[in-house]
Formats: sequence, structure tokens, C-alpha cells
Amino acid sequence: MSTKDDNMNKVLETRGMVAMMGNKLASLACLIGTLALTPTAMVLAETRVTAADYQIGIGGEVSITLSTEGDVPAVSVFETTDPARIVLDLSQTESAMDTGAVTVGAGAVRGYTLLSTGGQTRLVVDLSRTMAFDYDASDGAIVLTIEGGESRV
Repeated sequence: MSTKDDNMNKVLETRGMVAMMGNKLASLACLIGTLALTPTAMVLAETRVTAADYQIGIGGEVSITLSTEGDVPAVSVFETTDPARIVLDLSQTESAMDTGAVTVGAGAVRGYTLLSTGGQTRLVVDLSRTMAFDYDASDGAIVLTIEGGESRV
């Protein structure tokens, strides 16, 4: 074999080793990226809903309390008019319980349902008519209060 052939073989060997190392480095980088993202991807729920209960006030207002553990969740709320409902969505939460329909039967509040899936918990309150309401999200509880007086126009 000539020196030229030996040099060509060394060049080809070097290129093969560089390509193999490049593939290994790419695989390693992919693994590091996956591991870096895994803790974030696994933390779907920062808050856990541990209980749901309601109270009826003297003026007929109804307060629904969701007891929580962990961070205060971000809450979004909307209402519908036909059918009359109030919906609270709690992001990055899980629930220790899904309630079936809970009958309240006070003021305009017929009842409520608590559902949890995909890192989100939803409270759906069924009403006989639209009513004014307010909610408070604080450490340990989310409280939705529905007025007991006249319906909203």
C-alpha cells in the first residue's frame, strides 16, 4: 500500500470517528434537553383541591368553598345565561375528588359539580336564573359567593 493510500485511510477513519462522536454528542444533547424539561413537564398540578362544601347565608346567598393545598391557583371565571351557570376554572390543579351533582336548592343555586382532568379543575354551578356573584382565591381556599336576592338583568 502506498503512503497516499495510508493517508486516505487515516482521513476516512478520522471522518468516521468525528461523525460517530457527532452522533453521540447529538444524542447526549437530546438526553440533557429531555432531562431538563422533564421536571417541568411532570409538574402539572401545583395545587390540590381537597374538599368542596357550601353554606347558605341569612340573606339567601350561597358560598361554595373549595379547600386547597399548595399554591393559590390562577382562576378564570365566566357565566352563561342559557342555561344560567357560573363556571370557575382553576389552572394547574388536581382534585382529590370529583363530585357528582351536589344539590343545593337555595336562592338561585340549584347545585354544583366539580370536575378535574388534564391539570385543570372546573366548578360548574347550575342556577335557576343569572345572579350577581364574586369569588376570592386565597391561600387554602377558593370561595365563590352567589347573591341570594333579586336576579341580575
